[in-house]
This record gives sequence, C-alpha cells and structure tokens, in this order.
Amino acid sequence: MSFSTALSGLNAATADLNVKSNNIANVNTTGFKESRAEFGDVFAVSAFGTTSKTATGNGVVLQNVAQQFSQGNLEFTDNALDLAISGEGFFAMAPELNSGEVIYSRAGEFAVNKDGYVVSNEGWFLRTFPVDTDGNISATSINATSPIQLPPSVGAPEATTSLSIATNLPSNSDPISTGGADLVQGSYTTSSSLTISDFSTDQVSFEVDGTLVTLNADYGSLSGVASEIQSQLTGYSVALDATNNIVFTAPDENAPVIANYDGDVDGGGATVADFTAGSGSAGSAAVTPSVLAIDPSDPASYSFSTSATVYDSLGNEHIVTTYYQKIDAAAVGDEDNQWQMAVYLDGGDVKGGTEGVPYALETNARLSFNPDGTLGTVDADPTTAAIEPINLSFTDGTNSEWASGASTQSISLTLAGSTQNSGPFNVGALTVNGFPTGRLTGVDVSDDGLMRATYSNGQAVPIGKIALGDFANPQALNKIGNTAWKETTDSGPVIAGEAGTGSFGQIQAGALENSNVDLTKELVGLITAQRNFQANSKAIETNNAITQTIINLR
Repeated sequence: MSFSTALSGLNAATADLNVKSNNIANVNTTGFKESRAEFGDVFAVSAFGTTSKTATGNGVVLQNVAQQFSQGNLEFTDNALDLAISGEGFFAMAPELNSGEVIYSRAGEFAVNKDGYVVSNEGWFLRTFPVDTDGNISATSINATSPIQLPPSVGAPEATTSLSIATNLPSNSDPISTGGADLVQGSYTTSSSLTISDFSTDQVSFEVDGTLVTLNADYGSLSGVASEIQSQLTGYSVALDATNNIVFTAPDENAPVIANYDGDVDGGGATVADFTAGSGSAGSAAVTPSVLAIDPSDPASYSFSTSATVYDSLGNEHIVTTYYQKIDAAAVGDEDNQWQMAVYLDGGDVKGGTEGVPYALETNARLSFNPDGTLGTVDADPTTAAIEPINLSFTDGTNSEWASGASTQSISLTLAGSTQNSGPFNVGALTVNGFPTGRLTGVDVSDDGLMRATYSNGQAVPIGKIALGDFANPQALNKIGNTAWKETTDSGPVIAGEAGTGSFGQIQAGALENSNVDLTKELVGLITAQRNFQANSKAIETNNAITQTIINLR
C-alpha cells in the first residue's frame, strides 16, 4: 500500500506542476484566469461509513482544478474596441452569426469584420442589447441580445429645427440716425404795378437773376412785352397768365426768381408803385418719428449682427444672420430699452431669391428689455414669402422653399438669456440643432457599455449596449479554450445585465484585462511542487529498499 500512497503523491505533484506550468504559460494571455489544483486525502471507509482509528490513509487525490476569477490588471491601448471589464461579469458572444448559442469571455480584444460586425479574435460575434435613440434598453434577457453591426459609413443629415441666440446688447448704444435730408421747400409770391404812358420817351430796365432786361420800344401789346423779355432770358419761361400778368417760371420748381427793376421813367403819364407783398406760403411737412428699416447691405442701418449655420434636410449649410438696431425712445412713444431685430438669409439659398441679395425672414422684430437688463418681450411678425419649406418661427412663422430642393422644415428662433447691459456686444450662447451628412469615423463605448457610432459631423448615434453575463458559481463554468466558457448546470443560469448596474462592473474602452496570474507566486509554487514530487519519489525509493530487504531475508 505504501507504494500506491507514494504513487498518488507523485500523481498529485505532477498535477500541481501541470496547473502551475499552465498558469505560467498564460501569464500574458488577455483575460486569462489562473487555476489552482485542489487535493483531498484518501481513507478506506467501511460499509458503515466509518474508518479505523488506526487508519493511516491511502494517499492523495486531485479533487478539482478551480479557476480563480480575481480581477486582472488593466492595460490601456489605442484601440477603441479593446474592452475590459472592471469588476464582475463576462462578455456575451455568439460563435456563429445566427446561432442561439452563447459563450462567455473576459478577453475584450474586438475588431470590425468585413461585414461591419464587432467580433473577437476567434471570430465570435459580440452580443448587445438593442437601444432606442436615447441609448435606453427595454429588456435585459440574454435572449434579447444579438450580434452588433455598425451602421453604414455615411450618416444621414438632420434638418435644423431650433436656433437659440443669447446676446448682450449695450445699453449705452446710440439710436441709428437717418442722416442728412433736404428741407421742405417753401414758396413766396410778390408783385408790383408799373404804369408807362409813352415807351418812346420812357425807358424801363430790370434784372432777373443778374440778367439785365431793357424795354424801350413800342411792342403794341403785353404779349409783345413778354416775348421781348423771353428773348433776353435763358433758362426761364415768360408768359402771360389769364389776367395778363407777366409770369416768370424757373427751370427748377424750387429755384428762386430774383427780379430787380432799375432805370429812368420820364413824363407825367408814368406811375411807379412800390412792390407790395402778395400771397406767400412757407413749405411745411408732417414729420412722424419712426424706426429706420434695417438694410443688411447698409452697415449704417444697424448696430450689431451675428450669424449662425443651419442645415436643411439634405445636409446643406445655410447662414442665418440677425441684425440689431437701437430704437430712439421718441419713435416708440417714449419707451426706453427697445431694439429692432431683423433676420436674413442669402437670397441664393431660397427658391426665387437672388444669390448675394439678402432675403428677409423677419424685418421688424421688437425686443423690449426690463429695467434690470433682462429680456422682457419679443414682438415679431415674420414675413410670409412664397417659399414653402423653412418656417422661421417667432410668434408665427415664415415659409420658404430651399433652392436645394430640401423638404420643408420649421426653425424656431428663441432669444432666452439675452440682456441689455453696459458691457460690449457679445454672443453669450448660440445653440443650433441639426447637422450635415457625416462620414463614419469610429465607435465610442461608454463605461455603461453603450456603443455609439461616431461621424465626422460630430454626431454620435447609439447602436447598442454591450450585454454582460454573470453566474452564481462561475468556477463551475465549462472551459472551452480561447479564454472562453460555457454555462453548465453547476454554474447556474446566466444573469444578464448592463455594465455598472447591480453586481456588474464597468466597461473600460481602450483597455484590456491582463492575466491575473501572479508569476512570483507561481514560481514559488513550482519549486514547492517539484519538492513534493521529489519527496514522493523518495518515499517510493524507501519502500523499494524495505521491500528488497524483506526479499533478502533467508
């Protein structure tokens, strides 16, 4: 019996050496879990389940090779699809695309295959829970998982529906001036009478705007006098009116006519009356204070402006510019703290518009600020144009049809957070949704396992959430190689869930979990196993010597 006892010791030492050698061999295997040989002693047991008090035992037996699922160190990499679980749990994978079988692993060396599926080095398909547009899942059953496939390389654009601009408009800004303008012209009429009895002896001369006109002949009639005057003047019209008065008409209706009479009048029949003022009128016009219209092509018509990029349903970019003008209190009933705002697009963006010519979406939005500088009210009346798709909404909307042929959309402009303070003009916040067409640039994985496809337009679209599995007795899992396991009856059914919830650990992207083998401990154990083997060999040698001694007895 001593031979068999020693032989069992040799077998046990060999098994221990094998386990430790396997651990050492896999010291650099990603996700590897070290094993430990567990032994039990052997005793002869009677039919009644008892052993003799003097029983010495019958050696040792290997009871189990138990895996130790302690956490391995994380090693960070540059690959976003290198995944490590920090805590409990296993990655769930499918050996075949349409297979219902599930295998589990801690090795997170994943990549994308030619069909866009995320697979392990062995070609196993990573399983994920389906998610909605916000990244939420509806079920955590392992049966709800499926292989994850990346979306097409081109991401669809999204039309802008909301634009928010928060500005500070300087409270000390001056209202926009209309600039110089011509005064309203007035009119004034004066007349005088002159009686001439004999042109043969009487001479009359006068000046019209510096031109000397002399009358010293017999004209026979007043029309002849008018003709003579006309012949000596340039640029004026001279004629008789209905009452035979000579009327001078200037070439410009606003130009003055100056007539100076000078000369000698002889003979008792001549009577000269002094000029007397006739009817006169001063020019007048009703002037009503009003707000100067904003003209994007005239920087003098506005104080400040800011622009934002919006997108149509085809992903085309369009620039929306808002213009601001301080309003004179006198123009709005002595109400202070008011600004006018206008919103324009480039005309080339709108069907029927002209490129380079601003196209008005809103021309007379009135911003009223409270005494503390906060925005009070916004009164707007957007222009209604023969354009169907864009609806820039203030209190109602403006409809416009994109020249690009994009579908209709409604853009809501809000000014919440705008102020009127003493500081300079600035845009404190400008947010706009929507985005152009994007190109797939990679995959982002968050610590809760949510996978997002990232695009060149800055968008990250949720495509799935990594499923983790755990077991009541993971040491009872069936080892299938390639650092993978299968569920067994002794392990219990899989418990599926999300990373970071319950007992599940978090997922670290761009990292791998190293083997949890402690090389120093294994080398020491290797020496111990070697000594055990040598000791059991010595026991066999000793038993052999004793047996030989017995044989030699005669």
